[in-house]
Amino acid sequence: MSKLITLWSVFLLLMITACTSTSPKVVHSDRLTEFVDPFIGTAFHGHTYPGAAYPFGQIQLSPDNGTQGWDWCSGYHYSDSILAGFSHLHLSGTGIGDLADISFLPVSTDVTFKKGEKNADFVTRYSGKYSHDQEKASPGFYSVTLKNSNIKAELTVTERAGLHRYTFPDGGENNLIINLGFAINWDNPYKTSLKVVDSTLVTGSRLSNGWAKDQHVYFAARFSAPIAKSMIDTVGGTARAVGVLKFNQKNIMVKVGISSVSAENALANLDSSLNGWDFEATVKAASDAWEKELSKIRIQSSDNDQKTIFYTSLYHAMVAPSLFSDSNGEFKGVNGDVQKAAGYNRYTIFSLWDTYRALHPLFTLTQQSRVNDMVKSMLDHYRQTGLLPVWELSRQ
Repeated sequence: MSKLITLWSVFLLLMITACTSTSPKVVHSDRLTEFVDPFIGTAFHGHTYPGAAYPFGQIQLSPDNGTQGWDWCSGYHYSDSILAGFSHLHLSGTGIGDLADISFLPVSTDVTFKKGEKNADFVTRYSGKYSHDQEKASPGFYSVTLKNSNIKAELTVTERAGLHRYTFPDGGENNLIINLGFAINWDNPYKTSLKVVDSTLVTGSRLSNGWAKDQHVYFAARFSAPIAKSMIDTVGGTARAVGVLKFNQKNIMVKVGISSVSAENALANLDSSLNGWDFEATVKAASDAWEKELSKIRIQSSDNDQKTIFYTSLYHAMVAPSLFSDSNGEFKGVNGDVQKAAGYNRYTIFSLWDTYRALHPLFTLTQQSRVNDMVKSMLDHYRQTGLLPVWELSRQ
């Protein structure tokens, strides 16, 4: 029976790979991560994202185009060439448009606020432009250089934190926009807050309604250089806070933690998951984590395209469910209260009406240390609601 499940799971992984516009990868090593192309599925109706993710991690740090529409459910589509920002939560392969929370956008021009301006128009004014020949992506890493500003942005992740590195060109300003009012598709923020705690720490919150009903996202961001000047305003309504941070340095890094409970928990998640500022070491650690997971299934083939199809599918099978409980076990309950996962990790994003067929049987073979936590997460949903989850997303 186990062999039958294994063969069936492998078959489905090969069959569900979405179309892509990218060229076949050229592989130069024996690492299985070399066969993963995060751009696969970002074209047509694939609904995947190319940004940095960690296996089943709490943060998915990826670019957003800011474009409305079903093909932009993940926030990004390969046909686009506009960058509205980099946000910290994303859905992969779904038919719903949600998340894209806590958006960061580097700009090299002065930033001003116009009275009565809609948030979408504000985003359009400062959005960057890019081309795919200036993009790179691999498991746990994403980078792009913006054509209109020549700003280079690089992203990576740990299990509970995101790490940004921005390189600004000479001659312009070094500004970073934090947009809590940014929304795509079905999401609508109803309360936001943004606070500059000190010269290197910013915290905030974003409460919204969308497919995820009454979603709470708190965040903490530490900067590698002091903030020289800051402005905070609301754009497009009192619930849409936007901050502009100005720096004197051309090279800026920022590490971000999130939580569904509090900014204090977000900061604890950040500090427990990401020490120091070694960007290359963080990229390598994320790549090594993916290599460990991908190595659980090895196929033999002389066709590198087939290996790319297989291992990219396997990669996409492990970006969700994602961590929901914080490092201290706390998470937001269905009714807004603080719950605690005792002795296990609480996960979210369960599309069980789809994934029960093959994904969860696959997990019983490849994720035995996580399966019990996933089952306990489902049972917790039953305990709070009286129903097992059908499409559970951030405690809806």
